[in-house]
Amino acid sequence: MSSESNLTPTRISGADHVHAAARSALGAIPFAGQAAVEAFNALLIPPIEKRRNEWMESVAHAIQELQKKDRHLVERIQKDETFQSVLLQASWAAVRNHQIEKLTALKTAVQNCAITSNDTQLLFVRFIDELTPTHLQVMSFFVKHEKEIAHLESYQKAVEVFGSILDQKIDSFFFKMVCDDLKARGLVRISQDIHDLPGVYSESRILAEETSKDPRIVVTDFGRAFVDFVLTSHLEDRA
Repeated sequence: MSSESNLTPTRISGADHVHAAARSALGAIPFAGQAAVEAFNALLIPPIEKRRNEWMESVAHAIQELQKKDRHLVERIQKDETFQSVLLQASWAAVRNHQIEKLTALKTAVQNCAITSNDTQLLFVRFIDELTPTHLQVMSFFVKHEKEIAHLESYQKAVEVFGSILDQKIDSFFFKMVCDDLKARGLVRISQDIHDLPGVYSESRILAEETSKDPRIVVTDFGRAFVDFVLTSHLEDRA
C-alpha cells in the first residue's frame, strides 16, 4: 500500500454513534416514530457526510503538502500519539462546525502538529471548538496590535480601536465577553484597572482614575503560542 493511500484520516465514528442513538430514540416514539426517523435521516445524514468528507479531503491535502518536503512524515505521524489525539479531536470538532474560519484553524492546527507536536496543542484545539470566529479574530488582533491596545484605558476604547483598524463594527458587550473568554483561558491578561463599558458598575473604575504606566492588556506567551499554532501555517518553514 502506498504512503499516499494512508493519508486519509480515520473515518469519524462519533457522529455516527450519535446518529444511531437518535434513530433508536426516535424509533421508540409511538405512531410517528418511523416518520420521525425518516425526517432525521433526510435532515442530518447528508450534511454530516458532507462535512466529514470535506474535512478528510482537507486534512489529506494538508498532509500531502507537508510530505512533499518530508518524505518520512507519514511514517512518523502514524507513530506520534499526540498527533493522533490532535487529529481525532480536531476531526470531531470539524464535524460539529460550519464556520470556515474555525475549519481553517482546525486544519492549520493539524498541519502544524504534524511538524512538531506537544500536549499543549490539545488544549488549543479544544479552544477552537469552544470559541467563535470572532474570538479568533480578536485574539489575532491583540497579537498584531499589542502596542496599540496595551495602554488603552477602557474596553470601549478597545472596541473603537478594533473597529477603526479592521474597519468593522462589533457590539461592545460582545467584545467584552470575548475578552473575558480569552482572559479565562490564559491567552491574555487584562488589568482590573481598565474601565468597564459605560453603564457597568465596577469598583476598579475608581482605581483606574490614577494613571498607570503598566500595560492594561497583555498577550501572554500562551496566547502567542495559540495564535501561532492555529492561525499561522508553518508549511513554508519546511522549504
